[in-house]
Amino acid sequence: MPNDLHPCLVWLVEYGGCALCDDDLGAQSMPPGYHLMREADETLYFWVLEGRGALFESGSFSDKWACYRDAIDHAGVVKILRLPDEEVD
Repeated sequence: MPNDLHPCLVWLVEYGGCALCDDDLGAQSMPPGYHLMREADETLYFWVLEGRGALFESGSFSDKWACYRDAIDHAGVVKILRLPDEEVD
């Protein structure tokens, strides 16, 4: 697991039983700051976004590709709503 992860994300993996699944997308990758996660029971996926000192979590998806597409859509909306002088964490 990378050393630069948000502490809450580390907790989800180490104590919450969730799995970090960024490598499960083959040639595709999550948008910057987003991570693909799998619930502890290994049936559902969700994404988390690290930013502004907080961790934001999506709803649950039964398919990793649906989760990936939702993260791409969310990243696009965040980019549109961001003011020009705001920095990305």
